[in-house]
Amino acid sequence: MSEFRSRVVLLGASNLRRALPTLMASLQAAERSPMQILVACGHGRSYGNPTRVLGVELPSIGTCGIWDTLMRGPALPTVALLTDVGNDIMYGASAGEISAWIARDIERLSTFGARPLVVRVPLVTIERLSSWQYEIARSILYPTRRIPLTAVRDCARDLDRRLLELAREHDLPVVEPALDGYGFDPIHIRRGRRDGVWRDIVARLFEGSELRAIPGLSGADRRSLARARPETRRVLGCARAHEQPAARLSSGTTISLF
Repeated sequence: MSEFRSRVVLLGASNLRRALPTLMASLQAAERSPMQILVACGHGRSYGNPTRVLGVELPSIGTCGIWDTLMRGPALPTVALLTDVGNDIMYGASAGEISAWIARDIERLSTFGARPLVVRVPLVTIERLSSWQYEIARSILYPTRRIPLTAVRDCARDLDRRLLELAREHDLPVVEPALDGYGFDPIHIRRGRRDGVWRDIVARLFEGSELRAIPGLSGADRRSLARARPETRRVLGCARAHEQPAARLSSGTTISLF
């Protein structure tokens, strides 16, 4: 018999990685029993291609170990989140390619009874971005990419439309990006809005949960999460492997990173 009552699958990039402590606290407030949490995230993470950011290489979300872990794991009620979907635009992927990767992962998750919550592309933020703001953000976040802002906007509109079509086709819940969640940086949620944004997302994942007050993680749990590393990665060309789950919280919830 499994030690868990439920499973949470989280797929995304840097927004998800930055929010892990807040997100873990919110998840525990929503589901007051031990969970198996599986996370594929990371700075610059792609749904379809391996990535390398600041010397750290990660496999694509589509080829990482999260899927084998799901196949081997116990049968559990499963909720899932798909976010940071527009990240691949900056790597030159087309809207068709990205939506195909997302469709593949939606189908995979459906085999475990999960109807993933899909976070839309933050179109309003992209549309209101000036050329000089874009160039500064691009040079910091994607210094080797030279995609024009007009091309980014066109692809983002097309991708968002395709995401909505996928959501309708599979009867999936959709989250609108928080309009006040982004500042100068058009990709990352502002620190001051992070708690509220993720609290609202978790409330959607666990419909009916009331998350008025969320106690933060304990010091021991924060340290355990800070030490967590993904199952496989390459650092400055050297392969690194880490046993999963990477962290176990005091509640009994385990967190595996991929």
